[in-house]
Amino acid sequence: MKFLILSFLILLSSPVLSKEYNCFSKHISEAISKNKERRDLYAKMTNGDSKSLSNLLINAERASFIVAKIYDWRVKYFQRNGLPLLCLDYIDMDLTPNFSAVLDYPNLKYDEIRKIDISKVRKKLKKSLKVGYLELEEELEHLIDVNRNTGHYNCMFVHVLESIRRSAHLATHYIDSAREKGLRSPKKIIDKNIKLQINSLGIWYSLDKKASKFQEQGVQILCRDVPKIELPTSLEIDSIYR
Repeated sequence: MKFLILSFLILLSSPVLSKEYNCFSKHISEAISKNKERRDLYAKMTNGDSKSLSNLLINAERASFIVAKIYDWRVKYFQRNGLPLLCLDYIDMDLTPNFSAVLDYPNLKYDEIRKIDISKVRKKLKKSLKVGYLELEEELEHLIDVNRNTGHYNCMFVHVLESIRRSAHLATHYIDSAREKGLRSPKKIIDKNIKLQINSLGIWYSLDKKASKFQEQGVQILCRDVPKIELPTSLEIDSIYR
């Protein structure tokens, strides 16, 4: 019996069973759960007015979940062969700031901040991607810097820019590691994932605009509902080559 239990524990800890799968869809699923939890909390602060915004956010995430499942299926070949493709791209939703009912009033009204031309942004980012991942990262750094607005407005837009920046930073490492492991190049699927995020910017920006009336009143909806996305650490980068 002891031998069977020990064998089972060894099997569970083996690389074959410990590989991460469905990382993209798990991330979206966690985001949906968190926003469902917070929907009624924000509704209490806004006399129910924010509920339609929360529903739009959750429905957008549900649509993203379907796409995420497709991408998870596409990258399984790489994950089975030791390349954690897409699994390092998304931040743990547990790192999202705690819900706060404390009102945080911005200094400016939404109409007073810099306007965003989404079509122009998308074109710039796609043009940069054609040049290379470093060029794309530099363009994203600039866009994040000029649109952060002290964290009061356009938080979903900035969040997705940070997500694209992280994916762009990881891209070269994924490609180099795949070559070292004798795998086919993941460049095509990486670029498709980045373009998917670029194309989605209009959806998230539209939610930001709808959220602005609540944010002007100090309600931190959307802005406290996403984790800050940093560039990957050296340990995360090293894990790609193992």
